[in-house]
Amino acid sequence: MKRNTFIRAFVMVTFLVFVVSTAKISGEELWQDVSSINQFVGKWEGYRNVRIPKNEENFMPESSIEVSLAIEYIRGSKDVFVNMKMDMDKFLSDCIKMNSTSGGGLLKDDLWDIFLKIFENMEGFSIGGKYFVNYDLTSKAEELLSDNDAIFQINKNGSKIKMVFYETVSFGIGDEGFNEIILTKKNF
Repeated sequence: MKRNTFIRAFVMVTFLVFVVSTAKISGEELWQDVSSINQFVGKWEGYRNVRIPKNEENFMPESSIEVSLAIEYIRGSKDVFVNMKMDMDKFLSDCIKMNSTSGGGLLKDDLWDIFLKIFENMEGFSIGGKYFVNYDLTSKAEELLSDNDAIFQINKNGSKIKMVFYETVSFGIGDEGFNEIILTKKNF
C-alpha cells in the first residue's frame, strides 16, 4: 500500500517537473487566471498591429492599424480605467495611395475628416490627436473580472497580463482583428 502511494507521488512530481521545465525551455510564459482585482494595481500597456487585407471591391487597401491598450487601476478605486488608442495614419495613407481613392481627388486630411464625423457620433470615442482615435472602455472594478467578453491571465512574476477575447475584436472595416493582447506592467 505504501509502495503504491510512493509510486503515485513520484510519478506526479516527475510529471510536474517535466511540465514546468518544458514551459521554461520552450520560452513560453506560465500563465494563471487573475483571481483578484488587486493583481491589476498599476498601469499596464499592450500593443497590436491589426492587419487589413486588400479588398478592391470595398475600396480597402492592404494596410494595418496600430492599436494600443492601456489599463490603470489604483488599489481601492471603484473604477478600472481602460483606453484603446488606434493609430489611423498608415491606414489613411494607404487608402489615399490606392488608385480608386486617389482618383477621386481625396487628400489624407479629407478622408480623416470623414472618419472624424463618424467617430464624433459614436459613444465612448474621442479624437486623441491627428489620425488618432481613443475609445474609453472604463469599467467598474468589481465587474472587470466577471467580464463575459474576455478572460484575464497573469504571468508568474506579475509583470504581464494577457487578455484573451472570446470573440475577435474587429473594427468592422474588413480587418483581421485580434483575439489576444498582452499588457506589460509599466510601474512594476
